[in-house]
Amino acid sequence: MSNHINQRIARLRNLVEGGLHQDNLQKIVSECDQLAQDTLHVLTFYVLRNLFRGIDSAIEGEAVTVERHKELTRDVQRSVLAILRQVGQNNHPSREELERLITFYYRNFVLFRG
Repeated sequence: MSNHINQRIARLRNLVEGGLHQDNLQKIVSECDQLAQDTLHVLTFYVLRNLFRGIDSAIEGEAVTVERHKELTRDVQRSVLAILRQVGQNNHPSREELERLITFYYRNFVLFRG
């Protein structure tokens, strides 16, 4: 993978580590969208883009305590960081890893909104 792509993945990882709050989520969505277009990891970044777009939509305008927000985002954040480490090593995450990530999303955010 080119140095440019590795830098973008590192930037995305830093954004995710910075927290899944609204200021970061739009930047994360944009970065995922660009990486989906610029790498061979199209499916991974497409899934991540849609996941983060859904999280942004779920918490937009919602009054959520800091503790509740941490609870909602903890599993997603850990899973995404593990996936980004794999991609940084030019490995594709397994289908099971992506499905587990989407399960975290549905369990935490879709049910949260419902």
